[in-house]
Amino acid sequence: MTSSSTTDQRKVLILGIDGGTWDLLDRLMSDGTMPRLAGLLEDGAKGVLRSVCPPLTPAAWATVLTGKGPGGHGVLDFRRTPSRFTPPEGRKREFVSSKLLPRPYLYDLVGNAGRRVVSINVPMTYPPHEINGLMITGMFTPRGSPFTYPPELQEKLGDYEVDLRPGEGPQVDAWLLGREEDVAYESDPLVRGCRRILAKRADAALTLMDEESWSLFFIVLTGGDRICHHLWKQLSDEGDPLFRDIHQQIRQFFAELDAVIAKLVDAAGPDTSTVLVSDHGFGSAARKKVYFDLWLQEQNLAYRKTSAIAALRKAPGNRIARLAVKKLLKLILPARKSIALIQKVGESELDQVTDNSRTLVKSRPLYTGVCGFDLNPDLAAPGSETYEETRRRLIEGLADVRDPDSGERIVEQAVRREDIYQGPFTEAAPDVVAQLNPAYVPVVDPWPGRLVTDLPKPAEGDHRFEGIFALLSPQAVAGTIKPRNLEDVAPTILYLLGLAIPDDMTGQVIREAIREDRIKADPPRRQSAEPGSQDAPAEQPVYSEEEEADIEQRLKDIGYL
Repeated sequence: MTSSSTTDQRKVLILGIDGGTWDLLDRLMSDGTMPRLAGLLEDGAKGVLRSVCPPLTPAAWATVLTGKGPGGHGVLDFRRTPSRFTPPEGRKREFVSSKLLPRPYLYDLVGNAGRRVVSINVPMTYPPHEINGLMITGMFTPRGSPFTYPPELQEKLGDYEVDLRPGEGPQVDAWLLGREEDVAYESDPLVRGCRRILAKRADAALTLMDEESWSLFFIVLTGGDRICHHLWKQLSDEGDPLFRDIHQQIRQFFAELDAVIAKLVDAAGPDTSTVLVSDHGFGSAARKKVYFDLWLQEQNLAYRKTSAIAALRKAPGNRIARLAVKKLLKLILPARKSIALIQKVGESELDQVTDNSRTLVKSRPLYTGVCGFDLNPDLAAPGSETYEETRRRLIEGLADVRDPDSGERIVEQAVRREDIYQGPFTEAAPDVVAQLNPAYVPVVDPWPGRLVTDLPKPAEGDHRFEGIFALLSPQAVAGTIKPRNLEDVAPTILYLLGLAIPDDMTGQVIREAIREDRIKADPPRRQSAEPGSQDAPAEQPVYSEEEEADIEQRLKDIGYL
């Protein structure tokens, strides 16, 4: 057992690279854009870190903070999304916040041991709350709201910015008309904004790292995620002269990111263990939409009201008009915005025409490439024979769903919710969860016409499950390790700090990244979870209507909505 005096001196720096993927970073290290990271990794352990399902920012960073998957912390989406069979009046869809995190979480566990924490720009930390240390909140922080703990820290930060300013990024007008020259022009503020924020975040981090005592320093750098969403094609295709200036700016951003990583690692000191982690990876965005509710009808798992079908047949002009509006939306809006708008209207319309007295299943899209399926509790209550038989039938049927045009399988894997989620919030998840071919995005629409349609203006980049993990430490084993899960990060952090791991954390220490002699001399320890660690999420709303509108607009600016 290591002495307490030695244990108290252990320090860990977590560098969160939002959206980090080895597919891109390896290329940037090989071509000389990120030489410092390449040098650091020569003596470190490196591997793929599989994200949660869905691989979405709030769910993923909540997992890093808690050591639990979505079934353990209850965060699946940007908003708290109920079953499609929940009556409309009961569908509260407020944005997620730090108040949803089961306590104690990582910061509490470190602070309760008398160790100090510095947290900068970590999603799921707003509103700021008391910790043993300092906190600057991240994503989901409304503009103009207090964003630090203690409150007086905010004044010390000067002109610090939590995220991009309104309008920084490819604008609707450029994408609306499909003019590539305008897309190239409008991309310029996005990259420059990401570079500006990176510099400010690095300055704040280096100042606090130097002036404050700390054992755990956690910072998330988000610019790469923003650029990959909008400019993934340009990251891969540098031969287009129209985007030459953007290519140079993107390369400059990643060169500056490389320098920031090196400065933070140097400032933390040679005895500090540095962990690089991303919430998810990246790849090409979906190019097709799939309407699973139509397939459910074909399988006699969902039914329309007879009156709705009759009304549609009697008034074909209404359908034609509606299809015309949908077509216009698809033509003038980027793919993600048109999907979000059509889906918001479509879900409401589909609920109105669905015969819930006979419908067994409804689809619940969770994100690009991931679709949930809710079973009707009135017809197939959890635990009943009908429930299990319906799930079996659904899973078997989804395995054979194919694109009618290409013949390729649309669903890569469909599983019961308890097969991927564990914990007190598992029952809030869809009853069946399907991981799709990443070329497809699930959409809710009452009258889609056919199972699969093309996205007329597909986005450039979107999330993948394969993120990054690296350990840079005197305790690290140099080389590539086998893929691990995001739930494993928090237990590994606690172990590197010399602290016991609560037994309600579903993850495990990433032992293969750590020298065997260290593991033998100081094996990981488990302890009983503290009372309250699985309390239900807070029910009181965190955000005002104005703040909700601000967050929604910010997510649209980034490209999520």
